[in-house]
Amino acid sequence: MANDSFGKLLAIIRSEQGYKTPYAFFRSRGGQRGLGLTFANYLRIERGRGLPKGWRIKKILAALDLMPHSEKARALVRAFLVDVLGDEELMQDLLTEVTTDPVPGAIRLAESAASQAIGQTKVQLDLDQYKAIAQSPTAYACHVILCNTGGWVEAKELADISGEHVAAVKKALKELEAARLVKLSGGKARSTLEKNYVAPPTPTPAMAAVYAKLKSHREAWMARKAYPIHTPYLILRASRGKIQKYLDHLTEVVNMSAIYGSIEKSEDSEMFLVEGRVCRLFPKDRAN
Repeated sequence: MANDSFGKLLAIIRSEQGYKTPYAFFRSRGGQRGLGLTFANYLRIERGRGLPKGWRIKKILAALDLMPHSEKARALVRAFLVDVLGDEELMQDLLTEVTTDPVPGAIRLAESAASQAIGQTKVQLDLDQYKAIAQSPTAYACHVILCNTGGWVEAKELADISGEHVAAVKKALKELEAARLVKLSGGKARSTLEKNYVAPPTPTPAMAAVYAKLKSHREAWMARKAYPIHTPYLILRASRGKIQKYLDHLTEVVNMSAIYGSIEKSEDSEMFLVEGRVCRLFPKDRAN
């Protein structure tokens, strides 16, 4: 193939997203079932020896945790079209891009820097590990506390922080240990993911039930064990297209909060849940 823009860019983004090798990406994203193609065919694409079918682009973007209208997603789709057309100039003639995104360049630069910093420590978990985390609110609480705390933590301290019973905490820790998520020693626990950023799971059918459980656990915390400290809001009318652009930036800003985190305990350190939420108000069609 004369042009290999898509394959080269795919390999770069895959690496930036925390997958060191093509196989690591292919395996952690569900393999052939998740991506809709064999590893041999995926490798051909990365090496510029072929292009995926158009309908597979969405699967690849989802596997890379890219929002459809994000800059990286748009760049990848553009590279695909350039390879299909076989000429960058022809692409320019056919597609005139009008920039309507009002976000200043400085903010984009900050988002890019944050993404690169997070990408260097990003790790992916498998389905069984997510199931272990989601099996109970106690397991989820122990996981998030230990991930954000350096060194060994006593079970009693975990119980005090999470508000769960010590017996429930010890049971959850054993199950997390079986899933290779924590280490246990003399009544103390330590996360195996210390100093790493755990990437959100790809919303595959297999993950749907697990992801729903994680969400229900967080909502339960918000109802009983959380104290809101900042709740800005704004009500506005806007086109869905422009709101979609904003959602990309909102996701990046929420992810940027990881830059401010520290696993070192101090007198003023606490656990925080950072959430970005945009709701359609008075929707005519409640299904969309």
